[in-house]
Amino acid sequence: MNNNLPAGMTSIMEDLDRYKDTFMTGFWPNSGDVAVIRSWLRDDLDDSVIDEIAQKFSSSLEVNVMGVGTGDGSMDSIIIGKFRQKFGKLRYTVIEPGSVIEQFKNKVHSNDELNDIEFDWKDTTFSEVCRDATSLKNKFVFISAIHSAYYFEDFSDSMSHLLDFLVDGGALMIIANSDDNTLVKFLDNLSWKEENTQSRLTEKTAQFAEAKARPLVTFDLPAQINVTSCFDETSEEGGKLLDFLTEVAYFRETASSDIKKETMSLMKSLSTEGDDGKLYFGTNCKAMIMTKASCCL
Repeated sequence: MNNNLPAGMTSIMEDLDRYKDTFMTGFWPNSGDVAVIRSWLRDDLDDSVIDEIAQKFSSSLEVNVMGVGTGDGSMDSIIIGKFRQKFGKLRYTVIEPGSVIEQFKNKVHSNDELNDIEFDWKDTTFSEVCRDATSLKNKFVFISAIHSAYYFEDFSDSMSHLLDFLVDGGALMIIANSDDNTLVKFLDNLSWKEENTQSRLTEKTAQFAEAKARPLVTFDLPAQINVTSCFDETSEEGGKLLDFLTEVAYFRETASSDIKKETMSLMKSLSTEGDDGKLYFGTNCKAMIMTKASCCL
């Protein structure tokens, strides 16, 4: 990923361990969309896509499922549970760069219910996987990318690879920030930031589906994130959250005073105060499900 940042500042994606740390200990504790997405996966994923997949493929088959940018596996564990209920055998491919993949492995090793599932661990980026992707073509009945498509090096090329990885009748699920998400507006309006990885991603996904003549179904997932700690310079959690939101590693330590002033002023202007007196960003998301040509096996 191109840095495109003022001198002395580094993209959070150039420091994957810092990215995962800020996600898990800055974003995660303050974000309502984590709970919203998990609830949607638990309550609606069957009706939205898995039941349809189960109708197309024999329950006696070993099915392949992939998670792109899985983090510690908290979301993927729900998806795995859904497929275990429908199919006798499951092979799960995990694509996750950085040390957080070890947390996912620990979850698997400590959960007896996952002992009968075969895992294929790929501790690398999706772009690296695509460079040697012949063995993955026409293999998966379901692929998920939850809050990870922002970081595809080439969005259209990456999406094409994901479709190639699906078998006929398979489905691709992208969960990403909506274009009306306050975080997207925040990143769009920072004068010092040349590139907003999250801008128009849902629009790009819809355009890609239309260009490829693939059916696309979308679901709105309204949520918000508490940004109050960002304004407390003594808060370590707030510093990590600020890193995650600005997409800059160690923002407080490396940004100039002018950049910090602009950033915090913009954040304040876009925040809304809740009944609890805390400040929030609206972080509405969309779940987008794209299917490949239908078949029955």
